[in-house]
Amino acid sequence: DTISPTILVQSDTIYLNQNGTATISLADIDAGSFDNCGIANSMIFPNSFSCAHANTLQTIYCSVTDSSGNNAATSVQVFIADTLAPVISTDSMVAYLDQSGNASISTSDLISNISDNCGVDSVWLDTNAFDCTAANTYQTVFAFAIDGSNNVSSMMTQVLVLDTITPIVNAVSNITVYLDANGNASLTPADVENGSTDNCGIANQQLSQASFDCADQGMNEVTYTVADLSGNTSSTMVVVNVIDNINSITGFTSANSAPTNSMRTYSVDSIANATYFWSVTNGVINAQSGASANVTWYNYSNGTIQVIQTTSNGCSDTLIQDIVLWPLGIATMAAQPFEVSLYPNPARESINLELTRFEKASSLNNIKIFDVAGNIVLSQEKVLMQLGEAHQIETRALAKGVYFLTLENELATETLRFILQ
Repeated sequence: DTISPTILVQSDTIYLNQNGTATISLADIDAGSFDNCGIANSMIFPNSFSCAHANTLQTIYCSVTDSSGNNAATSVQVFIADTLAPVISTDSMVAYLDQSGNASISTSDLISNISDNCGVDSVWLDTNAFDCTAANTYQTVFAFAIDGSNNVSSMMTQVLVLDTITPIVNAVSNITVYLDANGNASLTPADVENGSTDNCGIANQQLSQASFDCADQGMNEVTYTVADLSGNTSSTMVVVNVIDNINSITGFTSANSAPTNSMRTYSVDSIANATYFWSVTNGVINAQSGASANVTWYNYSNGTIQVIQTTSNGCSDTLIQDIVLWPLGIATMAAQPFEVSLYPNPARESINLELTRFEKASSLNNIKIFDVAGNIVLSQEKVLMQLGEAHQIETRALAKGVYFLTLENELATETLRFILQ
């Protein structure tokens, strides 16, 4: 047998597998090779390929041999193809808006794993930036990957965009409001607002107390709260000084001294529909009619007269006046022989008394503090005070309100009014 086989082959496409490799045999490209006595064996070269051959034509050499040793050879081109796309795994995530109201993410934030049989060329996201319009919502994001053969894959995931930055609250540190004729005053957030800001905008402002009445006279701590569109809040404290200029006692008449066993008439300015309650120490009220009272003083020590004014709206104010008594027959008393200063006023935890003018370098003094109802709430006996030096009195145990202090020494008595807040 001297007849050689007839070898017939055809071009083909060979696909790389998950490992990036491919192998072929003659059967993959044979187009009907034959021999008169049968083909004994065949051979092709090369018969294995990798990613290095992806997307190229490769020449393959083929030969067949019959049982008599006759052979035939030929070559053919095959195309090595990579059609497997990358495999992507993603995680859901939270993106937080910053002080400017923006947030950004990257592929490393979202893609947990990625693989490809011949390697990934590049990855990207269809959306990687967010602003306040996305706050507190889930945003759909697609992650893409492409390999060197232009195979593309994608994976969808959800990104929760959050705004957790609290507003920057700015408000006035203190403000004064005045009670009206009805004993009321009100405050709005706009009255204390002083340039608060937020990265995504302010939704509302609130005051812990916006209405005030006679009971609130003096210093009040009010909380000012600013909330943004995401419900984040910030607060600060505002001191509200409530003042009653309409319902205060004014116009006290008559001198603050009188002879013993004498009769005097005292009065204050009258407010319509207000009631007045008069009381004295070391004396007796002969008669009282609204804003005036007639008093007879006793013949010992010094006296005190007090009037409590309550208006129709419930506002109350108290005036306490010390009355210096001297022996009957002396026409007048000399001017006060000393001066005393009280500070700070208004005060919080303590007050200071200082003799600013006195005939001596020092003095023993009796000190009393009265509340607006005329009750003695604090007293100190025989306090040695030096001219020009402050004497401190602790007041932290006293409630907020209006008080009257009397300082009595061997020369005279002085009455001072102060506020605790």
